[in-house]
Amino acid sequence: MSPFFLPLLLLLRIITGAAAVQLRPGYYSGMCPEAETIVRDVMKKAFAREPRSLASVMRFQFHDCFVNGCDASMLLDDTPTMLGEKLSLSNINSLRSYEVVDEVKEALEKVCPGVVSCADIIIMASRDAVALTGGPDWQVKLGRLDSLTASQEASDNVMPSPRANATFLIDLFAKFNLSVKDLVALSGSHSIGQGRCFSIMFRLYNQSGTGRPDPAFEPMYRKKLNKLCPLNVDQNVTGDLDATPIIFDNQYFKDLASGRGFLNSDQTLFTFPETRGFVKQFSIDQEEFFKAFVEGMIKMGDLQIEQPGEIRKNCRVANRRAVETFWDLSKSNVSSLDNLPPTHDNRCHRRPPDRLLLGSVPKSRIHRPRCHEEGFDKRTPEPCLSHATPGCDASLLLDDTPTMLGEKLALANISSLRSYEVVDEAKEALEKACPGVVSCADIIIMASRDAVALTGGPGWEVKLGRLDSLTASQEASDNVMPSPRSNATFLIDLFSKFNLSAKDMVALSGSHSIGKARCFSIMFQLYNQSGTGKPDPAIEPKFREKLDKLCPLNVDQNVTGDLDATSVLFDNQYFKDLVSGRGFLNSDQTLFTFPRTREFVNQFSIDQEGFFKAFVEGMLKMGDLQVQQPGEIRKNCRVVNPKNN
Repeated sequence: MSPFFLPLLLLLRIITGAAAVQLRPGYYSGMCPEAETIVRDVMKKAFAREPRSLASVMRFQFHDCFVNGCDASMLLDDTPTMLGEKLSLSNINSLRSYEVVDEVKEALEKVCPGVVSCADIIIMASRDAVALTGGPDWQVKLGRLDSLTASQEASDNVMPSPRANATFLIDLFAKFNLSVKDLVALSGSHSIGQGRCFSIMFRLYNQSGTGRPDPAFEPMYRKKLNKLCPLNVDQNVTGDLDATPIIFDNQYFKDLASGRGFLNSDQTLFTFPETRGFVKQFSIDQEEFFKAFVEGMIKMGDLQIEQPGEIRKNCRVANRRAVETFWDLSKSNVSSLDNLPPTHDNRCHRRPPDRLLLGSVPKSRIHRPRCHEEGFDKRTPEPCLSHATPGCDASLLLDDTPTMLGEKLALANISSLRSYEVVDEAKEALEKACPGVVSCADIIIMASRDAVALTGGPGWEVKLGRLDSLTASQEASDNVMPSPRSNATFLIDLFSKFNLSAKDMVALSGSHSIGKARCFSIMFQLYNQSGTGKPDPAIEPKFREKLDKLCPLNVDQNVTGDLDATSVLFDNQYFKDLVSGRGFLNSDQTLFTFPRTREFVNQFSIDQEGFFKAFVEGMLKMGDLQVQQPGEIRKNCRVVNPKNN
């Protein structure tokens, strides 16, 4: 099992059974007797408006209570000094309907201000979501306080992937004193709601890295999912989690027994012997499922840790300044390219090695303006393939395996990086010309340079001779790559850990001279900068109006906008835009608002050749990053070579 989910040291302080706060039913009967009625009334309205929203809200209890206890930490928006849980791997592009909790809170504040916590709202709303869709009803214990802070890292270290297997899930739940029966019963929350194609593409087309579908699929159901989620689908398309997705019943377990589970983490409950018995039991006895589900929800609702708390006025923002929580950067043993093995000059001589991509792959496939696109950060500018962990070793190209969670689903890469198939085509062409010679790591370096040159930027000689890694680490990527909301101070500190200067950082940020980014990455900047409920004052007013039209509050957040005014040309327009307050991402505009980086922005905005020179220097320095580790020349950039070869 990947080490990504194993460091649960923070959870050792979790208190189960003897809670930090004494919870009890009817807690608000004296202070706010209408509290539970108000919550249910708002939930009824939400159900009438959009039935799927109840499934979304019900899952809040899982995602909140498993991360430092039931304290509504997951509802907090990010701040300049705190990365919250909304952008964590298990929540981003997955959890939704936060506005329902906002509506509940607003209604409660009108009747009894400052009394009912957001943490208790989650517990009540989750119960009501079940009851209103046909499931059981039960008394909930109340009296929780809201946390003062949140932690994206804590969420990433706990919440499992939709690809998790039963063994991992059993071990995870056991850390919270939840039994195997609790696990299976609580998985029945998938009796209502939908899941994204994104979550099942691996299972449909490359289960366990085999290039084949999961054999546990019932054939007709697999055909149905193939139609719903073909390889070229928008992966935000959704499918029903069971055959009765707006009714809370035991159909979910019937579907698992017939091989029709949507997620891998669902179907594994039937294929694994230790959980199969409970799946069968619940599939034929709905009342027993309901009873076990309620017991599991109550036990999960008891999870707390000892920490300060409050009753938030707004569930998205702490009442007082939260504790600053930055994530520490893992240090690596970086060495020089002087120790690289020989380059490809003598081994792949049919074409000059640093032009093999241009000679072998159609230029139309490399020259993709949208390839260099949205992301949580583009401090490193290799188009669409820039977010590797320290060391240029093509680790980011590796697909997940049953024993390794790679970097493609890391926070900085998920729903952001794309065009991996371009590297596949380059590798295929190179293998025909000189099999087993050119590494995938070197392909990334050459393709990155060529993407710049083909869009009007500088060309340069690249140093080659890297080996490909034998593994990858989602955790390592999450511990390094910054958010699109990062400020210049954080970015300077991050780059300095790799011996890259402030000038290097600004120059390499010029990779945003080409490409697009998603509305998702700027909603906070447009509507709630620093938790103020207002836009970033650094945005030039006309540009803000343009972005407001592109990305209104109700927009599909995968809509994209240009990163600068000449988004298919590599030039210095990006820096001119920053000077005029027209930077798309917060992590772009901060380079002009921060004094230490402003001078370089001003310099590059009037001197394109100076920018090109600094950019090339930064790319070469970044290309020198390595760690001491075993390596190979992969035959397929997505998979390490078989051990017997």
